[in-house]
Amino acid sequence: MIRIFSLPGFLIFVIFFSFLQPAKAQISEGGIPPSFTIKGIPDKFQEYLLATPDYQQLKAEDAIESEKGNPYRIGIAIPFAVNLQNAGTWTNFPTGGKIWRMKIMVKEARALGLYFSKFHLPEGAKFFIYDDEHNQVKGAYTSANSSENGLFAVEYLTGTAITLELYQPNITGDPPELEIDNVAYFYRGVETIKSEKSSDPCEVNINCKEGDGWQNQKRGVVRILIRKNGSYYWCTGSLVNNTRNDATPYVLTADHCGESASATDLSQWIFYFNFEYEDCANQASTPVSQSLTGAVRIAHGGNSGSTGSDFYLVLLDNDIPVQYNPYFNGWSILAQPSVNGVCIHHPAGDVKKISTYTQPLLSAEWMNNGLQSHWEVGWNETANGHGVTEGGSSGSPLLDSYGRIVGTLTGGLSSCNSPNEKDYFGMFPYHWASNGTTDDQQLKPWLDPDNTGVSYLDGISNNPNAVYAEFTADADTIPVGGSIRFTDYSVGNISTYNWLFEGGYPISFSGKEPPSVTYDTIGVFNTTLTVANEFYTHNKTLSVFVAPKVYPNPFSDYTFHIVMGKLSSDDNVNISLYDPYGRAVKFYAVDENNGKKIVLNQCISGVYMLRVEKNGHTNALKIVCAR
Repeated sequence: MIRIFSLPGFLIFVIFFSFLQPAKAQISEGGIPPSFTIKGIPDKFQEYLLATPDYQQLKAEDAIESEKGNPYRIGIAIPFAVNLQNAGTWTNFPTGGKIWRMKIMVKEARALGLYFSKFHLPEGAKFFIYDDEHNQVKGAYTSANSSENGLFAVEYLTGTAITLELYQPNITGDPPELEIDNVAYFYRGVETIKSEKSSDPCEVNINCKEGDGWQNQKRGVVRILIRKNGSYYWCTGSLVNNTRNDATPYVLTADHCGESASATDLSQWIFYFNFEYEDCANQASTPVSQSLTGAVRIAHGGNSGSTGSDFYLVLLDNDIPVQYNPYFNGWSILAQPSVNGVCIHHPAGDVKKISTYTQPLLSAEWMNNGLQSHWEVGWNETANGHGVTEGGSSGSPLLDSYGRIVGTLTGGLSSCNSPNEKDYFGMFPYHWASNGTTDDQQLKPWLDPDNTGVSYLDGISNNPNAVYAEFTADADTIPVGGSIRFTDYSVGNISTYNWLFEGGYPISFSGKEPPSVTYDTIGVFNTTLTVANEFYTHNKTLSVFVAPKVYPNPFSDYTFHIVMGKLSSDDNVNISLYDPYGRAVKFYAVDENNGKKIVLNQCISGVYMLRVEKNGHTNALKIVCAR
């Protein structure tokens, strides 16, 4: 995120990132490296001790770069161009086949990763990386991980040394090709094997009770390891749904995360799913990794927020495995401020956290860009901490009370030391079509590809047995006595449809397409659709606003009528009237069968504001006195 300090002229972009070109999935088939179990294999093989980067120099560079507004760096690339022909040690098995091994060491590293300029494995070959204690093993990577462009990256292992091991069976097909481009040296911002945490102590784990209502949405939030310009960074992103509900693997993050990344860089971004603790407490072990490698840029806009809303949309190179249980978060392009919600994020690359707001968002500029392109948000203390944002939170989704994305994090001042300072999220409504006129500057062409015109969309899972309730209304506000037609767009193998129409007639319906629903009293009423099959149940609720009718309007004498429909003895109704100057108008009301007759003491020509409140909900209507 872009972290702002209060000293004049100081701002830090704490974690940018970048994207662009295809590599293969990070998914491995598991297993044990052959050298762990086969007896008689020599213990010795080629080792390489790479020069340790100057940490003090890195810190000094980071301090200078952060003042310029550049990324919060967590690692750098150490050039190390080797391949199967010029490095490592081959060992033949007596029973056939052979293994190739090589060890890489960098003193004082907190973690090490590998990036390949060529990665091609034929059928039967298996590749692993592991640490000296065999506590961390990545692989087996197989032919399924080979890509057309040959680029690949593997997750980092914590510690100062990694061993590479390739098993090659007796095959007559294409030989394996492994060519390392560089070794990623991480010096901060990663968890360690000793379970040191990278984020600050006030942060709240996603599976504390603060996250109870956000268990679907959290499944869409991903940690992203960025390679860009020879360095490595953290950001956060979210899977995002589109109106076809087809689980297209779009990830939305911030433009300042993707700025200046090349196609090659993007093809080696690593996306981590479900990186979280199982419960509220911090744990001694690191969560099991579920990751994918590679993406392409689809659209972006806002020049890191300087000229707009700072969004960056990528398409993953691979569909997301069912076992990752992904959730494609919904969104809203409504410009009205959300009154409460959360941000789910990976501060400093740590396990998934949640920050909570309970005050309405405010429309704001970002860094004096002259545009109302951002939401300003303040965080609340909750039962288990005072969640804020940090470097690595950039691009994380701001969710409203309906669980829909309304913004993506650009930056701000909040921290554990200053938890009441404000943060700023690029507005999703601004992302939609306001950063530019072409498709690659907007979200709309990608998230509403059929131009349905919907203003919000709920999230979905891609579980094949899941069902999702979705419907629209042909109006959200009608006069009393009016009717609404609801249209079903639910997704999945649905067995039952059950509709409930609060305040309407009929009050319920079983089936896919209900009849028109009539409302005979004023108020706010919920319509709920529940869909189900033998595996899942899902529901969605929309609100219907039924307004009073006023006649005559305009009125020319001192009398008009308000139609409110059926009211019960329990209904509490208050009426107030204000003249063109905002002054309360004196009147008296006479009961009628379905409302009130209003008699004024005086009537000045002009527009009046009529307020009719029923049980805490207020309708405001303009009426005209024409004398």
